[in-house]
Amino acid sequence: MDYFSKFKRGGTGPAPTSRAKPTAVMQLAKFHKCWNYVHNLYFIEDKKAQVNVQQTPIPQHLRSMVDILVDEEIRLEEDQTGLCMEYLLKNNVLTILVNIAESDFPQGVRGEVMRCVASMINLLDDKFLVHNAVFKPTLKLIRMGTEDSRNDDTYHEDLMELMYVICSKIHGYPDLLNIFFHDRNWMRTPWRKTLTAEQWVEVMKSNASINSPTGTTRRRLFSPAKIATVAGVPAHQRNSIDSASIMSIQDQLSRDAAVAAAYVDSPASTPASPRDPHATPLRSPIQATLPPNTTVTPKPDYEFQLFSYLLRYVHREGKTGDYARTAILFIIELATGALGDYLLQSGSFPAVTAAGVGALFSQLPRVFARDDAGNETEPIDFHRQLDAFTKELEFCQDVLDRCPTPAISQALLANVRRVFLENILWPGLAQCSDTDGSAEAAVTYLDVILRNLRQPAMVDLVLSYLGLPLDTDDDEEGVDKLGENPSAKGVDGDDMDAMDVEKEERPVDGFNLARLVLVQLDSDSESTVTATLNLLETLLTMHCGRTRRLVGGARIKRTTQHRIEDHRRELDLYMSVAGMLNPDLARDDDTFGEGYERYLLDAEAAIETHRLVHEMSGCCPPRYRVDPEAPLPRALNRLLSNYYTNSRRLNLALSGVVAALAHCQYRDIDGWMACLSPPSAGRRGRRQDRTRHRRRLSQLDRHEHYTGFSSDEDPFASDASVSTAFDEDDTEETEGTTEDDPTDTETLASRDGFSSMAPAGSGSPTVATAPGVSPPPALYCTLELLTGRVLELRGRFPEFDTYLRERRKGIRQPQLTIIPRRIDDQSGRQLSDLVDATAMLEEVCKEWLSLVQVRRGVGLDPVAFY
Repeated sequence: MDYFSKFKRGGTGPAPTSRAKPTAVMQLAKFHKCWNYVHNLYFIEDKKAQVNVQQTPIPQHLRSMVDILVDEEIRLEEDQTGLCMEYLLKNNVLTILVNIAESDFPQGVRGEVMRCVASMINLLDDKFLVHNAVFKPTLKLIRMGTEDSRNDDTYHEDLMELMYVICSKIHGYPDLLNIFFHDRNWMRTPWRKTLTAEQWVEVMKSNASINSPTGTTRRRLFSPAKIATVAGVPAHQRNSIDSASIMSIQDQLSRDAAVAAAYVDSPASTPASPRDPHATPLRSPIQATLPPNTTVTPKPDYEFQLFSYLLRYVHREGKTGDYARTAILFIIELATGALGDYLLQSGSFPAVTAAGVGALFSQLPRVFARDDAGNETEPIDFHRQLDAFTKELEFCQDVLDRCPTPAISQALLANVRRVFLENILWPGLAQCSDTDGSAEAAVTYLDVILRNLRQPAMVDLVLSYLGLPLDTDDDEEGVDKLGENPSAKGVDGDDMDAMDVEKEERPVDGFNLARLVLVQLDSDSESTVTATLNLLETLLTMHCGRTRRLVGGARIKRTTQHRIEDHRRELDLYMSVAGMLNPDLARDDDTFGEGYERYLLDAEAAIETHRLVHEMSGCCPPRYRVDPEAPLPRALNRLLSNYYTNSRRLNLALSGVVAALAHCQYRDIDGWMACLSPPSAGRRGRRQDRTRHRRRLSQLDRHEHYTGFSSDEDPFASDASVSTAFDEDDTEETEGTTEDDPTDTETLASRDGFSSMAPAGSGSPTVATAPGVSPPPALYCTLELLTGRVLELRGRFPEFDTYLRERRKGIRQPQLTIIPRRIDDQSGRQLSDLVDATAMLEEVCKEWLSLVQVRRGVGLDPVAFY
């Protein structure tokens, strides 16, 4: 019992008293003790010992001083000054700290002082910087850090953090800007009286610097003693003018700074020669332009050392550059009035910023290095340099977004065009070549630039310079109801190049990006072609409203409503290709349905995302139809016909470009990726359809060496008989047939076998060429030829389908599929690469088919269900 009673007595006793909070006097004593230890360093005579500051308690004492000041400010009410703060201000603690940092003993104490001052400014009240004992040593510390070259590698991060904290405080409390941004005249002259025009003439005449041939003493033009003498101020009052009087006359200093400056530079300010006593004295510009008793004030001479220091580090990499760019953005948001004029004229901010973009871009390697196997090897510093360039480009766009002065934005854009686009980017694009490998690097860098463009003014500047202005309704070029493009009338890529060469190119005229893309797509280097396709995808995805001239096509006045029969037929066409690639495939197969459903969801999401991009950019270009005969679609079809000889990266990039073309709601893909419905009725319309189809067949025949079989071995050689039937039917006139007659259309479709899909893999897909039925898409015709390559592979490799089936399982369920190392004698590629290409081609067909179907379903290309 005695044991438990002891706990009862302990529980009922008084609670232990908590530790008492230190009083203001105790805090002051602790602050004084910390400061005394640091202060004693200033009086140490022997400073030759190599002692690092981290080996001393100085950093801990400085942090304790900051903590005490912050704790004291929290306890006190607003507008009250604590004992420790008074001690710091009256004893010039920061001034002595800066003097200690100047000697940098012990080694590293300068960085500790920078961190201490930055912590005080950041954690204490905004008005802390207002005190004279604070901002003067702070400016000295910044000047010391920027002028001493030893600080570049040691203390530059601490210095930039200090300037960043100051700029963030200025951004939150704009009145602090007056401390760092001021007029040198007012800082040098304790008093300035507003004078009349006649009095200013007397001041200028009495100043010997006006007649100085070199003009080196013109800064003494506005001497206070001379101005006071001319103004008639008594001598005993010249030194007794208070600051209130100075502030009261500031409102009168507005109109005549330019007049005073003009007088100094004017020949009228030169007195008459004493050798010619009869010469008529010239009147000064002030007397000639201003009425009597007009007040005239000197031109202001602004100084902003903090901003000048930040400009030195704005192009740095890493943390230092990030601090500098963010700090400058804080200042840019306040750039109105006098500060805006300073940044535009005296500070040369637009020119320095544009020069930084060009300098960082010039540091990038001109050619990508490659190893012995031909694989690309990137230098160690490549990503760091590329990151620095993109950050500088992003900084320019942030300035355009935040700057409230339009003149600064316009000056920045003009400098970017003159310095970067005309003198750096234009020569790099114009001189790039596959011979030395510079074409791949130039196209890749251009892709990086376009990916990082988001600010509307910068986007318009760069793309307009590259020959891709914004598509508007005012542009009437190529408008045709049938979608006929002037570029398709016998003008191919070579002819277009010849036409462009006839014109003398100059940097000021801009660059023809469309011609560069077409030339590089025909390059012998697969890496260059892949980089060009990536550039194309960037343009089609992020800057779609400016690509009509690049893609090729003509505006259409209204959207065509498609017949349900034609929609079913285009689905059958793509499904027949998928069936040739996969003999086990059926339209009701659960495996196909599961995978295809995901493609449908992805297509719907991609189309919706692209629509939001147009809404966010405010770009609503006119609707146009892709012309299969335009240079770019023909180049894409040519690359697709080489599918089995292309690299995997190239094929992936190619499929991405084709998909990006189908994402836009303002781009009609009928005739190229989908069926063009309905065709023209009558003899003339049928002749146009047949001519267009023959042209496509002839183009595909030119590339038969890529497919692995000749026209005699073509499993789709029945096209010739169909073409002959066209010629025989051309002599007859169809009676009672119109394009709106569904019965006749169904009869013609069933006659050629297109009312339903043939069994998957049972035979060759048939090309729709009968009159009254729209011709197949150009993209489908190329896919159809690729299926012939698959038939040939199956004939040479009996186990091809087995390997292909295993590889398809690996797509849905990743697993290792071992394929023997066998070489295809015809293409020289590994059997495993051919199997991978076939499996990928089947997925590409599903993706393109899903895009066509979703476009019909969401109303981009509406279908009439009747």
